[in-house]
Amino acid sequence: MVNVSHMVFQKISITRLYPAAQSGTGLISRTSFGFESNGKRFFDVKIPGKPRMEPGMTVVALLEKPDGWENGGLIGWINAALLHKPDSGRDGPNPRHG
Repeated sequence: MVNVSHMVFQKISITRLYPAAQSGTGLISRTSFGFESNGKRFFDVKIPGKPRMEPGMTVVALLEKPDGWENGGLIGWINAALLHKPDSGRDGPNPRHG
């Protein structure tokens, strides 16, 4: 069982990606891979599903513990490019988006 009191969000940029391998099908599919970020290497990283990943990509990950990427510690992630940063200091709708 996962202890939610220690879970953390961590933002990293993937500088190097090591071969990925998919296993399972449908809802039980997983991807195993390794990566490097800021000179630190992580191996035996597993994530549910078959996410798109490539060098240069920045992600925000939910981890069981800080820097807990390996051995099943990665719960999931989102590509940081998909996150919306709201305009600061404005009230009302953003005229650029309607």
